[in-house]
Amino acid sequence: MLYKRKGLPEENSIVLCTVKKILFHSIFADLDEFENREGMIHISEIAPGRIRNIRDYVKEGKKLVCLVLRVDREKGHVDLSLRRVSMSLRNQKMEEYKQELKSEKLFEYIAKQLKTDVKTLYEKVGGKLVEEFGLLGYAFNEISVRGEEAIRSLNLPKKEAETLVSIVQEKIKPPEVKIDRTFVLESF
Repeated sequence: MLYKRKGLPEENSIVLCTVKKILFHSIFADLDEFENREGMIHISEIAPGRIRNIRDYVKEGKKLVCLVLRVDREKGHVDLSLRRVSMSLRNQKMEEYKQELKSEKLFEYIAKQLKTDVKTLYEKVGGKLVEEFGLLGYAFNEISVRGEEAIRSLNLPKKEAETLVSIVQEKIKPPEVKIDRTFVLESF
């Protein structure tokens, strides 16, 4: 991911992690959304019931969706839980992650069209989009619907803003909703 948050996650938030190291009684995982942060999943928080071998549940390099149980801000420790995340939350977070990867590919394409590197464009435009909308994907969806109006308040450089809006509106179609109902009217 291009954007990494600074600091520590909030307790009870859902985060995406990558398994880094597996020990006998715990797992250490990098927090993908945070800069230089890792968390620990104790064996009791991997799955309900008795666990004989942690490696039956996870492998190094695997992406996990975890719940943040505790955050010790003084020591910088983050305790995570894999078993307390429902399947629907897990699927939602993974879908959000996949959408963000697609958005980053589109962002790279925009940088290529502007003949600049991704980091420079991210400093000028991407950071502001993420601060305003939370994720690039959300920003792009909003731009596809509202056009330049969605980013007017961000005061982005004119050339970059115009290119961004035109490419996003060309590549991303706004979601369509079809409502189908039958009404019965009676007159007496």
